Amino acid sequence: MARSLMGPPKNPQAKAKVQPMFIQGCFGGNRTSRDAIVMVVQKKHSTYIGHNVDISSPLLSLRKAYPQVAKSDVLLWHEGDFSWEDIHTEKLEGMNVRLCNLKHPKGAWGPPPNVSVPEMKFSVGYRNMIRFYSVTIWNVLTDLGYEYVMRLDDDSNFMSPIQYNLFDALRSQQAVYGYRQESKECGSYEFGPFVDNYLNKHEMSPMHGALDEPYCESKLGQYGFYNNFFITRISWWLQPQVAEFVQAFDASNLIYSQRDNDLIFQTAAVKLFAEPRAVLKYVDWSYAHVTVIDGKWVFGGVSFGTEDPKTGKQQRKGFQKWMVRRWGLKHHTVDLANENIITVKCTVTNRLCGISNCDKSGEHGLEETIGSFPYAFACHCGAPACSCLHNEHLA
Repeated sequence: MARSLMGPPKNPQAKAKVQPMFIQGCFGGNRTSRDAIVMVVQKKHSTYIGHNVDISSPLLSLRKAYPQVAKSDVLLWHEGDFSWEDIHTEKLEGMNVRLCNLKHPKGAWGPPPNVSVPEMKFSVGYRNMIRFYSVTIWNVLTDLGYEYVMRLDDDSNFMSPIQYNLFDALRSQQAVYGYRQESKECGSYEFGPFVDNYLNKHEMSPMHGALDEPYCESKLGQYGFYNNFFITRISWWLQPQVAEFVQAFDASNLIYSQRDNDLIFQTAAVKLFAEPRAVLKYVDWSYAHVTVIDGKWVFGGVSFGTEDPKTGKQQRKGFQKWMVRRWGLKHHTVDLANENIITVKCTVTNRLCGISNCDKSGEHGLEETIGSFPYAFACHCGAPACSCLHNEHLA
């Protein structure tokens, strides 16, 4: 059966009939796949006031880079302020897009009962999003009939062709969690003790190695999955051992009192309960996630893939063009601004500069794969060695 784009009705009469319908928590269309691509959308960022919201940019880059997007459903979750008229569906032909209201599934959006929500720099809406991606999304998507989920952000950009099904790759590896980039962070001063106390109470050790120091002081806790893009098997989060950890994090109120985020929580859950062989890093395609506020790049980085057909110079030029087109940033302002990785493909050796072996002198040998430790370095390729240059711009 042909797959069609679920969009606004063609005439007013049809619109009047369709509007009251609420299908599985989403307006427009039915589930056509067990795989969901999810993005929380908004018209204006509630925390990053100077942040330019554009939901079409990541979706268009995904459609261009990833033809097999047609085999998944794309769920755009909003707080009740989006309609089909806000989404340029004519640009998303071939994608099964569903518009979903976050406030409809009971308890999916907002703090848990009897939890205080103090005022702080990051808005309540931002903290609601953290809880959605940490706690409530698993049951919501299960109730909708989905088995796997991929997350996108409005800051995401897919920069090279992906010729295979990302979900199938996870399944074929019998993996439960897949990611593209890392980030070096471990939340507030309370998150580490929360993990330590949980481990002690349950007399357990992390699946990714024993701890000889507190969780957030160790490499195990500091290096996390930069989860603006991730793919995971939903049922893994609902198995009793993991679900208990999810509920403990929710009950701790660290989301609303400390803004401890879904990145550090997902990282902890995966490192505590998933076998290392069940965690998959995608390294073959190029991807960028960049947050720009008031004309300044404040979060994010770019990772160039092993199978990206473009040369290093072409990759950098393409990234710079996207930064200008998406964010209006000039060439000379494209700098790495935080602790996320940036890697450049070595065109001579067809290898990647790694970051994990960078020492204080900034020199190390070539590695077969991307290094997994994300410092604020730009990694420039050369022969016979790579140089790691702190905060180096891409020019």
